[in-house]
Amino acid sequence: MAVDAQAGKPQIDLASYELRVYGKRVRLERQPLDLLIHLVHRKGQLVTRQEIVDKLWGKDVFVDVDGGINAAIRKIRSALKDDPASPAYLETVVGKGYRFIGEVEIVSDPSAPAAEAKAEPPATTAPPKTTKARTAAVAAVIVVAAALAAFGLQRWISRGRSTPPVIHSIAVLPLENLSADKEQEYFADGMTEELITDLGKISALRVISRTSAMQYKGAKKPLPQIARELNVDAILEGAVLRSGNQVRITAQLIDASTDKHLWAESYEGSAEDVLALQSEVAQAVAAQIQIKMTPEEQNRLQAAPPVNPAAHDALVLGRYHLDKGTKEELEKARGYFSQALQIKPAYAAAYLGIGESYLAESPMYLAPRESMPPASMALLKSLELDDNVGEAHGALGSVRLAYDWDWTRAAREIARALDLEANSAETHETKAAFHVALGQHDEAAQELSRAQQLDPLSVGSENIADYAWILYMNGDYDAAAEQCHKDLDLSPQYGFARSILGLIALERGQGSQALAEARAGLALDPNPFDLEILGAIEAGLGKRREASAVLAELQRRSSKEYVCAYELGVIYAALDQKDAAFRSLNKACDDRDICMIWLRADPRLKALHADPRFDSLIRRVGFPSKQR
Repeated sequence: MAVDAQAGKPQIDLASYELRVYGKRVRLERQPLDLLIHLVHRKGQLVTRQEIVDKLWGKDVFVDVDGGINAAIRKIRSALKDDPASPAYLETVVGKGYRFIGEVEIVSDPSAPAAEAKAEPPATTAPPKTTKARTAAVAAVIVVAAALAAFGLQRWISRGRSTPPVIHSIAVLPLENLSADKEQEYFADGMTEELITDLGKISALRVISRTSAMQYKGAKKPLPQIARELNVDAILEGAVLRSGNQVRITAQLIDASTDKHLWAESYEGSAEDVLALQSEVAQAVAAQIQIKMTPEEQNRLQAAPPVNPAAHDALVLGRYHLDKGTKEELEKARGYFSQALQIKPAYAAAYLGIGESYLAESPMYLAPRESMPPASMALLKSLELDDNVGEAHGALGSVRLAYDWDWTRAAREIARALDLEANSAETHETKAAFHVALGQHDEAAQELSRAQQLDPLSVGSENIADYAWILYMNGDYDAAAEQCHKDLDLSPQYGFARSILGLIALERGQGSQALAEARAGLALDPNPFDLEILGAIEAGLGKRREASAVLAELQRRSSKEYVCAYELGVIYAALDQKDAAFRSLNKACDDRDICMIWLRADPRLKALHADPRFDSLIRRVGFPSKQR
């Protein structure tokens, strides 16, 4: 951009239609530049938001004008390096509009047609039907969105529509990575997860969880089919392009009932603004579907501070590995979270990641006394830095419930988590476990139903137990079996589902099937927990020799890996060796075994209930007195 050599003021050159600051061209898209020209011409005067709508979009057009105005204003301020808290150029008049107060020179012929040129909107094309087609369409959307921004036109999206479709639920499909570097997949996945989290803050909108949404990464399915499988009203898909320090997010919203595009927009900014870009997308979607938000939810969506790009990149890499869930991947995730903290020591999200990685390791890979205390410390530090993160409160609620056995504080953390993020399937699952443990069957079923609506394609769990296990403990064997079969349809190698089917068959008196399922589960996943389930089933069927062999094998393995003393107690109870059963259960208390919360609900321990020693265990676990 050319500069006034004497005054050094920014200039808008209408001949080349560009902005220059201190002699350097500053990239500013056509729509924000159109708005800047209008504001400069009206210097010192209040320009209302409605005037801006009329100027840039025209009248009677159904588009996300609020989101468009906010994006344009943000881009103008970014180009001029203007601080909204202490503006030198653009002053916000709260609830009204904006007033331009700075010095910007307009040069060349002010009547040049370029300043007001408008193009006819392109014709709407049919929506893509497959992943390959969607990829091409998303790339096309980037080109189209750039053209739309350049000419200030968005009315093609829903021209002539007077009211939006009714949308109460949405799924965000994995964002396409448009970078030439395939190593950037983790970044696109991270943007998908953060966008889901942003939309999940809206309690009136049901947002499908990340674990279910990611099942469609690379899937070749028509969008209406995906919407039916997830039972949602709309699909949000898009793409991410990162080039150097610049990030572009392009998104489009599709009505599931008509398979028609409702809205599309492109957002671009520096890597420091990546959270703000995602927040703009979420706000634009909320405005487009006219979903009702509380003032608190609006504030949370708008609270998107700049990030340290290097720390954020390490964080996204950490979450990428955290989602894989194996011991090696969890340790790798912690390494990236620690790296993020080295770059930015007071980073709440990195502490949250560390806490969740330790929580995921218990008790499959680490004893609770090794994993839960560091998990608790990291989560508390995360909340000390930012108390408004529902995911952190939910994870801490899991620790308070499963390890601390602090029922009051667990309930408080769970409630706070759902207040901040009502769309968290993990927290609804934790709440279901809480109710099952206290014998509150109806409440547990309600929370499980909500969790399954939010995360219908989840296999297993990132939490203290999975759906089928909680349903089994709640005594709903039909629903538990149905969930196991669903899990196996999605992941045939998920051994724990087979083990739970074995337990259900045992309760139904189907001994041969119980053994077959438990053995199949152990073959798929030969870990101590599944071995203990097989031993308990064998003991329950009177196969004492086989059960004793399992106990001997578990004793051998206990020197190398964590063996759940609670499940050992279950085997002894099935063998009618009550003294050994209570010794194991008391050891489980000493170990702070997370399975102890199932003590009252577990059907396999009913034979111990009449023994006074069982009441002693109930007191050790701290069950509320009215539930004893």
